[in-house]
Amino acid sequence: MIDREMGKKEVGFTLIESMVAMLIVSIGLLAMANLLITAIRVNQASEMRLEASSTARAVMTASILQVRSTVGLTQATMQANAAGLVDSSKYDTTGTWLTLTPDPTADCGFSDVSVTLTWTLHGVSKSVVVHSGAMTNVGGC
Repeated sequence: MIDREMGKKEVGFTLIESMVAMLIVSIGLLAMANLLITAIRVNQASEMRLEASSTARAVMTASILQVRSTVGLTQATMQANAAGLVDSSKYDTTGTWLTLTPDPTADCGFSDVSVTLTWTLHGVSKSVVVHSGAMTNVGGC
């Protein structure tokens, strides 16, 4: 008590100051955790997109080779043959995911092959579409 009267100040933090500092640090840590979670999700989405694109290109390449070497090939046959290259546990393979566009300049053959792979990540449907580009009459007649 004598020390206070002589003008000596107390040193240290009060309980309120400590609690405010802990609150500020906690908010910062929560923000960093949210940033980390977002980065992980973006990384997963990027990996899935890369894998889907690679798989779609492999299917497209195999399909083009098959079209060039097989006479009278139908889209249903082509999709059934290509299904072995696609992991149906990852991608939605129901419906038409492999499309052959008939060549308008010829009586037979195809002008384009496109592959669409669809998957669900974190409850959101995503897809990748790969086109072969302009091809002139691929497919034997």
